[in-house]
Amino acid sequence: MPPLPIVHIKNLPIQHNKEQLIELLSQFGEIHQLRLSNTPQTQGQLFVIYTTLKAANLAVDKLSGYNYNNRYLVVKLYNPPTHLLN
Repeated sequence: MPPLPIVHIKNLPIQHNKEQLIELLSQFGEIHQLRLSNTPQTQGQLFVIYTTLKAANLAVDKLSGYNYNNRYLVVKLYNPPTHLLN
């Protein structure tokens, strides 16, 4: 089975509502996992693992530059380094 597609989102407000994020992100397809940042170095970032590439691509297309709580989101597909996949 190929790895599930991962979307990397940056520039989130430091104070964000997890339920609102899930509601926003689930519009594009089923979410397998949501990983919010938990260190000062990664604040304002999250990874969304979708169950299909179609959902991930749709999220990237629709959310890139999206104004979320007065912050413009930076959204792209995440390609993990190959040494992490083994």
